[in-house]
Amino acid sequence: MEDIPEADSAKDVVFKGNIMPVLNKKLISNSLGVVYDLIGKSESKQLNTEISNYLMMAVYRSFRILYSTNSKNENTMFAIPQELVSGYCNAAMLMSEARAQQLAQGADKGGERIKNLDEVKITTEYLMQNYPKQSQALLNLIQNSEAKLGFRERE
Repeated sequence: MEDIPEADSAKDVVFKGNIMPVLNKKLISNSLGVVYDLIGKSESKQLNTEISNYLMMAVYRSFRILYSTNSKNENTMFAIPQELVSGYCNAAMLMSEARAQQLAQGADKGGERIKNLDEVKITTEYLMQNYPKQSQALLNLIQNSEAKLGFRERE
């Protein structure tokens, strides 16, 4: 664990030109801070595992896309052939999402339950009160995502 640097320690990376990567990184990093804090409050190891697997697979896919932009990059870094990545990742992400959703809805038959349901009672006010800085990023991320999916802003 000690070998893994904190997200903020990657500040040495300098973005040239477009500011959007910096802004998107902040939006996602702050939102993930809220997500993982809420996961911790749920006290569900399985929920943590499934959401983490889902998110790690999304990062892996993103890196594979970036890696594939230059045909001179060797594929020796990866065990999964490029033509299988999308399908395998989709399947893994869908399974993790389904298991997380099952846990969230209390339908898991394996005995794992979210222990602190009251700690995961989330409202906009709760987010603003408990995460004054990060909540703005999360609410912005939600709004941007829903707009990309074709849903209008709530009135």
